[in-house]
Amino acid sequence: MTDQDLTDLLESVANTTTVGPAPLSEITTGAERRRRRRRWRAASAGTVAIAAMIGTAMVLAPGQTSKPAHVTPTPAEVPAGMRLVGYGHAAIAVPDAWGTNDTRCGTPVHPTVIIDESGTVLCLFTTPRTVDNVQVALGVPPSQPTPTHQVTIDGVPARRNDAVCRDEPIGLHPSVSSVLCTGTVYVPSAGTSFTAESATAEGVDMILSRIEITPNLVGVPGLAPFAFNPQMDAVQAQQAYADTLRAADFAVQFRTEQHSGLRAGTLLRASPGPGSMLPPGSVVTVIAAAAN
Repeated sequence: MTDQDLTDLLESVANTTTVGPAPLSEITTGAERRRRRRRWRAASAGTVAIAAMIGTAMVLAPGQTSKPAHVTPTPAEVPAGMRLVGYGHAAIAVPDAWGTNDTRCGTPVHPTVIIDESGTVLCLFTTPRTVDNVQVALGVPPSQPTPTHQVTIDGVPARRNDAVCRDEPIGLHPSVSSVLCTGTVYVPSAGTSFTAESATAEGVDMILSRIEITPNLVGVPGLAPFAFNPQMDAVQAQQAYADTLRAADFAVQFRTEQHSGLRAGTLLRASPGPGSMLPPGSVVTVIAAAAN
């Protein structure tokens, strides 16, 4: 076959063959697949990097969902002009202007927190119980009905009773009285109750609405159950209270003070005082009477 014959044959084939449109969809699809592969590789590289960082974080703090253990816990936010008082991880915010155990003959004379009272002196005449106050106690005070309504505080189950108002007699004259409203919230996980008193049910509800759960803070245990326990001598009471503080995750140090009339080792007070909300590991100083 000559070159001219080959040229004629190719021209004949070209003239008899139908040429369709260019396969643009296949071309673009192929290009899109290549772009996807490139994006996937980039994403995979980023995922590996993120996984590596997450892996490193898990090595630093396995199973941890908050701050690493070596970081100081952030205290609960307390409204300006208020302080937290409580036991365990349950606390209530009260105004800074409120006193602590500011009572006379067992009756609050000014707005106050009642906590870890050493005893009550009974009096013949009493003053009206109309000032706002809250009692913080382990368990539910015997004078209060057992809370039965299920509530939740910061995701933690609790129980409360509705505020109940009654006429409170004043002194020896039954005809003279004042209105006293009372309500209690009990937090089983902390074993702690908060009993509020006010002249109105709304006042009780307002006080109890300030209860909160503080995972990063714990209340200093009460001193009175040890200091005034007739079954313990001074040394035993001191040791038992120190053990209770350590069980609550506090560090303990001791200090003595001269106090005439008291046996050496008699518990005097704790600093910070019972009910103070502190980060775990904080130091609580136990002050006892020195030898005379």
